[in-house]
Amino acid sequence: MQVRIPHAIFNILIINVIVFLVLNLFPEYQIHFLLFKSNLFGIHDVIQTSEGAKYFYKGMVYPFGPDDFKPYQLITHFFAHISFWHILFNMVALYSLGVPVEQVMGLKRFLIFYLFSGLFAGFCIAFLDPTPEPALGASGAISGVLSAFAFLFPDAKLLVFPILIPISARKIAIGFGLFSLTMVLFFPTAMGFSHMGHLGGLIGGVIAFLVLRKVRL
Repeated sequence: MQVRIPHAIFNILIINVIVFLVLNLFPEYQIHFLLFKSNLFGIHDVIQTSEGAKYFYKGMVYPFGPDDFKPYQLITHFFAHISFWHILFNMVALYSLGVPVEQVMGLKRFLIFYLFSGLFAGFCIAFLDPTPEPALGASGAISGVLSAFAFLFPDAKLLVFPILIPISARKIAIGFGLFSLTMVLFFPTAMGFSHMGHLGGLIGGVIAFLVLRKVRL
């Protein structure tokens, strides 16, 4: 039986691939898609240099600071990837989880859901992440899709690399959330992932799913 890719998923995949190719052909534009950290809530230590305010973290002065954050980055960051493996893993996850979710939710509802999850993850990264490094990638928005999948298909069995043992979607979502929270609290820079983005995406997905299922579109 042939599986038809729903319209929203298809277009999100295409946009991500196009942005990936453009950024690899013209790497000078990568800076416009990175999500830099704001210091609106005074989370980061800042020092003044000859080039302006820069972040200071664990004895190191970073080449970026609070002035590098721009609001449009809250959207651009989750449509962009740099490495082939980064976009491959994220797009496979988006396809695997997103196709059945969009088939249940419908195009308009899913698109609103996906954008809200990505934006909510972006807000968490930009304003609450304790690390100063910029972030990039769709994993925050896809974490939101995992939340919706767990709500809709809680007992569906999924394989998670490198475990490769079937685990229910509900357990994976809860475990991933607890893992992300632990990493944010105790090991925020470990493994080079935006754990705050993953956690924010999961939470944003829960909020969006619960609200949208009560709203008629």
